[in-house]
Amino acid sequence: MFIAIQPAKKSSLSPRNAGRGQGEGPWQTMTIMLLDHRPTSRIITVMSEGRHTDYDDSYPTCVKTNSTLRIFSDALGPEEITKVLNIEPTSAFRKGDVIGQGKLQRKTNGWFYCTEKLSNSKDTRCHLDMILAALEGKLDAVKVLHARGCKTDISTHWMSVGQGGPWLMPEQMLKLGALDIGIWWDVYFAYEDET
Repeated sequence: MFIAIQPAKKSSLSPRNAGRGQGEGPWQTMTIMLLDHRPTSRIITVMSEGRHTDYDDSYPTCVKTNSTLRIFSDALGPEEITKVLNIEPTSAFRKGDVIGQGKLQRKTNGWFYCTEKLSNSKDTRCHLDMILAALEGKLDAVKVLHARGCKTDISTHWMSVGQGGPWLMPEQMLKLGALDIGIWWDVYFAYEDET
C-alpha cells in the first residue's frame, strides 16, 4: 500500500467573515490517498487540529448538516409555546396525534425550529448561530418555558465523511449555557464515493 499526502491547503474564507479582520481560514485540510492494487483505493479528507474561528460553508468533512431547536411539553401545546417565544416553528405536533399510518400516538406536544431549509452551510456553527439569533433577547421567555416543565434541547444532524467532526465556538457555548439549552449530534457516516 502506498500513502500519498497532498500538501495542506487553507480553508476558504466565508463571505460572512469578510471585513472581520480574521484573515484566512484557521484550519487546514489534507487529502490522504491510499493507493494499492485493489479497486477499493480511497481518498480520505482529514481536518487538522486547532481552533476553528472562521466559518467554512464547504466544511470538508461534512456531507450535510442542520440543527433543530426542540421543545417538548405535556402541558403546553405548540400554539402556546409559539406565543411565549414569539417564534414561528418550522414544524410541530400535538399530544395524541397519530404517528405515520400506524396506531401509535404522540405522547407529548412537540415544537421545532429547524435550519434544514434555511441554510445550505455544512458548518454546524452557522446553523447554531441561526437558532441563537432567533433566541436573541428571549432568555426570560425560555426561563418561562423551563419553569412550566418544557424540555428543551438542540439536535444536530451531521453526515460525516473523512476524519474530523463539528466544532463549537466558546461564545456559542456561553450562550447555550445562559439559556440552559443542551446540544447533541445525530451522526451518520457516508463514503466519499457516495457524496
